[in-house]
Amino acid sequence: MRKCICETIKKEFKPNTEIEVIIDCGTKLHGNFIKICEGCLYLLTSCGCTIIDCHKVSAVKRKCRENIICNIQLNNSETISCEGTIQGQVTCNNEPVSNVTVQLTSIPGIIEFIDSSPETLSNGMFSTQVFIPNTTPLTEVEIRAVATVKGREVFDTATFLVECIECINPSLMVNVEDTIECEGEITGSLLCDDTPIENTLIFFDVESAGNNVVVLPNPARTDDMGFFDATIRSTPGVDENIKITVRTTVGGNEVTAGPFTVSVDCPQPPLQCPCRFRLETSGGAQPRAEVRVLENGNEELLAGTMNINVLQCGATGNSQAPCNPAIDNFNFTFNASNGATYAFTQGRRQDISCPNEDTAIVNGFVQLSQNGGPPITFEATLTATLDETTDKITWEIYANNGNGFIFETNVPFVTESSPQSFIADCA
Repeated sequence: MRKCICETIKKEFKPNTEIEVIIDCGTKLHGNFIKICEGCLYLLTSCGCTIIDCHKVSAVKRKCRENIICNIQLNNSETISCEGTIQGQVTCNNEPVSNVTVQLTSIPGIIEFIDSSPETLSNGMFSTQVFIPNTTPLTEVEIRAVATVKGREVFDTATFLVECIECINPSLMVNVEDTIECEGEITGSLLCDDTPIENTLIFFDVESAGNNVVVLPNPARTDDMGFFDATIRSTPGVDENIKITVRTTVGGNEVTAGPFTVSVDCPQPPLQCPCRFRLETSGGAQPRAEVRVLENGNEELLAGTMNINVLQCGATGNSQAPCNPAIDNFNFTFNASNGATYAFTQGRRQDISCPNEDTAIVNGFVQLSQNGGPPITFEATLTATLDETTDKITWEIYANNGNGFIFETNVPFVTESSPQSFIADCA
C-alpha cells in the first residue's frame, strides 16, 4: 500500500476550448483527483489518498467557462430641474460593453424619457434626456436601469430629486462671514415670488488654493421656511483669501449668489504632527471589503474591493527623518461588487494621532465622487493598525457628510501593507 504524493498541476486554457487531462499511474501522481474548472484554470490535486493498484484517472472533456462579472451603473445627478440627463455605463470585468440596450423606468412615473431604451456606445456609456412636467414640486424619484448582458440580467437603481415649479422671481439670499479663523457660518434663504421653497439642495463652490477649506454640509437643504445654513471649515495652518459661490436650481433656472470673498486665518496648533505615518494597501485595491452605506434613509451592506492611501507628516520611515506638516493627503476608493463606485479623494487632515506604535488615526475632510457624480464633502476618520510581523493593516473608516449620508466599514478591513508603510515618532 502506497500513499499518494501531494502535488498540484496547474495549466492555463483559453476560454471556451475543449480540454482533456489524463493522469497516468506510472507517474508519482495517482489516486483520487479533485477536478475543478474555474476561471479558465484547470486544477488537479492529489493529497492524502491511499491506493492499492495503479490505474488511469481521466478528466471528462468539458468547456472551460470564462468567469464574467457584468454590471450596470447609473451616474448620480445633483438634482433635475425641469430637464436634465440620465446616464450610466455597462461593463463586464470592468471593461466597457457596447451595443447593449438599457431599459429605463422611474417610480413614481413622472419622468418623461426622450429615449427610454438607449444603447451603449463604444465606451459602455448610455444616456438620455429627460423632462419633468410643469408644476411638479420637489419629488424624490427612483430610476431603475435594466439590461441583458452576455445572457445575464443586470440592474441598478438610483434616487434623484426632481422638480419643475413655476417661479417668476426666484431669490437666493446669503450671508457669509467675511473674516474667519478655523470656522465660519453661512446662512441664507430661498424664495419663489416671496414664497419659501423647502427641501431644495443648496450647493457651495469653494475656490481655495490648496483645497484646504470646505463647506459642510455640501449640499445643504432648505427647511420648511426656505432657510439653510452651513459651516466653513479650514484645516490648520491656512492663511489665504477664498471665494465661495452659492447656487441652486429652481424651475429649470440656475440661481446663484456670490462669489463671496472670505479671509481665512487658521493658526497651526502647538503640535500639528505628534507622529508621522505612511499607510497603503499593497498592490492597489484589495478584496473582502465590507461597508455600510446610509443614504436618503436607505441602508445598504456592500462587499467589494478597496484601495487606501494615507500620507501624513512624513514619507519615509527613516528614524532620523523629521516631521513635515506640509505632507498631508489621504484617499480611499471602494468598488462594490454590484458595480457602484465610491471614490474619496483630496483628503486633508484636521488632526492626527498615534495612540501606540502600531496604530495611527487621521481625522479630516475628503471629497466623494459616487459613480462619477459631482463631489460631495465628507468628514472622515480613518484608523489603521499596522502589524509589522505579518505585514498586514487593519482599517476602520467612518465618513459622514452631515446631511444623512454615511459611509463606514461594516467590519474591520484587513489587507496586505505596502513595503513603504510605517508608523513612527517625529525625530
